[in-house]
Amino acid sequence: MEPRAPSGRRPVSPEEQARRDALLSLAEATRRLSDVVAKTAVGPSVLQAAEADVRRAVEALDAAHSEERYSHLMDRIDYEHPSLTLPLSPIIGAYSPVRPEVELMVEEGRVRGRARLERKHTGPPESAHGGVVALIADQLMAIVPWTLSLPTTATKTLTVRYRRPVPLYVDLDLEASGEAIDNGVMARGTMSAGGVLCVEVEAELVVVSWRSRDQPRSGRDVAG
Repeated sequence: MEPRAPSGRRPVSPEEQARRDALLSLAEATRRLSDVVAKTAVGPSVLQAAEADVRRAVEALDAAHSEERYSHLMDRIDYEHPSLTLPLSPIIGAYSPVRPEVELMVEEGRVRGRARLERKHTGPPESAHGGVVALIADQLMAIVPWTLSLPTTATKTLTVRYRRPVPLYVDLDLEASGEAIDNGVMARGTMSAGGVLCVEVEAELVVVSWRSRDQPRSGRDVAG
């Protein structure tokens, strides 16, 4: 049976799909590793043994490289799967080893999503670093033009208003929408925790291409 690709994406060979599945698991494990490193209290002998294991893994993975800008992980644009359209995004990329746990989706003319920040994202005690929050806000804004069939944009201005500290280990609700303006998009969004508004964000994005999203695109034709 031919492997099934997500909507709007070309099928890949069984061998490549197996490699991608393994890479997804590795990326998730790497993100998990980075958080436990930030909060572990084990002794030096355990830390040294773990370091040796990590360095062996680095050597093994470094044996072969992809020179393609998205490491051959983007087949084509898929508006139903932002994490696959932007596979190495440091905010939502499905294959990113460094991203926070963030998920964004386009539905009913809006961008909605969730996020959960961890110890490795600490700024003030028990709260997320403002720079990490701004990165999420920026990515949230970058997806808004997709709701208007205008995916190819560059951020012109970004304003982030911190209303309350963003807590760690709490599910955050993300929401955004926008409207077309002259050669661009004005986008607005929020980040909330338990129904409490934590962050407001506003951005002006400049449209680079006015082609409709039904037309074929290359990997260049996407916000992110």
